[in-house]
Amino acid sequence: MTTEITEKDIFLLKERIKPWLSDKRYAHVLSVEEEAAYYADIYLCDRTLKVRAAALLHDIAKEISSEKQLKYIKKFDIIKCAPENLPKAVLHAAAAPGVIVSEFPEFADDEILSAVAWHTTGRPAMTVFDALIFLADVTEATRKHEGCKKLREFFRNNIDACKTDAERAALLEKTVAKSLEDTIKHVKGKGNELFPITAEAEKYFLDGGHLSE
Repeated sequence: MTTEITEKDIFLLKERIKPWLSDKRYAHVLSVEEEAAYYADIYLCDRTLKVRAAALLHDIAKEISSEKQLKYIKKFDIIKCAPENLPKAVLHAAAAPGVIVSEFPEFADDEILSAVAWHTTGRPAMTVFDALIFLADVTEATRKHEGCKKLREFFRNNIDACKTDAERAALLEKTVAKSLEDTIKHVKGKGNELFPITAEAEKYFLDGGHLSE
């Protein structure tokens, strides 16, 4: 577990991740951080800084080579799947926990490691923390895909009407289900390989499954 994360830690982390990312990817990561903080203020206000740290680290393995990604996966395999069974688009998420443990150990918190590992695929019974990073990656403001914009609008157009914690939780779960559905359509539409757990996650939430704590 990490020690308490401070604003200074976040400021320094933004500088430390720069060498790992292109300018375009770095802009995306900063936008995900902003979006994740928005969600955290609603759902996990006691852990907003930790959510922001996870957002900053979620794509830390995105632009390293496939060979390095595979090495990190073998070193710290939170997804528990043989690397050869992972679609290419999932490798960076599976590798991210290994990068964090090796290069950013002060952020190697269980919640952060889980959120970055599942931010691309989702999973059944994902935690609220997982869900915030999963959604922030899709709904951040620089995303131009129409499905991403509609998902962002769906949440924002409905959150103010939620008056209870139960209503807010139900909206988050519905938004996650919509995102999973959009992800599956997008992947299949491009003729790419779908990681099976994404379909399992969609079914879980459509069948009334809930986010875990």
